[in-house]
Amino acid sequence: MNNLRHLFQFLANYFYHPILSLLYPNFCKNCLIPLEVNELILCETCILELPKLRNEKHCKFCSSLEFLDMDSICTSCQYGFREIHHFERNISIFIYEDLIQEIIIAGKFGKRPSVWRFFGREMARTLQTFIQSNSIIIPVPISKKRLMERGFNQSTLLAKEMSELLSVDYSDKILIKIKDNNKQIHLSQEERIVNPMGCYHVRFPELIKNKIIYLIDDVYTTGSTVNECSRVLKEAGTGPIYSVTVAKRD
Repeated sequence: MNNLRHLFQFLANYFYHPILSLLYPNFCKNCLIPLEVNELILCETCILELPKLRNEKHCKFCSSLEFLDMDSICTSCQYGFREIHHFERNISIFIYEDLIQEIIIAGKFGKRPSVWRFFGREMARTLQTFIQSNSIIIPVPISKKRLMERGFNQSTLLAKEMSELLSVDYSDKILIKIKDNNKQIHLSQEERIVNPMGCYHVRFPELIKNKIIYLIDDVYTTGSTVNECSRVLKEAGTGPIYSVTVAKRD
């Protein structure tokens, strides 16, 4: 099998990408070797080389690598949350750069559900060692307008995959978005902090009473969206809330 993989890697250097995809459509998006049946998007070798955060010492709230002390808070969180954090901490699996950034963008705008299955699997692997009973997985919702434009909510796809793999309750009906807001990516840090305020609402609060919440999203930047979602969830009577994201953008 290794010889076959090396052959495809050799061919990939000489053939245009779409031509190779016609011959062997399921290949690693990084090194272009054929994928095994149980592999998604990337081969196991390339997965091991991805820029992961989970073994690093980082800011206890957002996973930033700015501080080496696990009990420290980075300057971004100190600035962004002058009042209060409504969630315990953020757990990001990867650093938002290079290949991870490319895959996330391709998954979001290229309508590739296998991308979110792959990331959901990696997030579940990280959570399986410490996820607690009495928990529920909830995706960060998007507006109806954004859902119509994109056709899916990537956070929902992530949450569904994680729920299935971890055998943990899941719902995308409890936390909803009631007001559209500007896209965070175009805003300054100060604008990002206030932009999500008043955009989210909790339905069926009895279903999350005292529950441990795992709030799922794709990319963590300032944490303002997660914090606002956590605020309304906490007001509805939940227990501790943990943000779990694919990647941390510095």
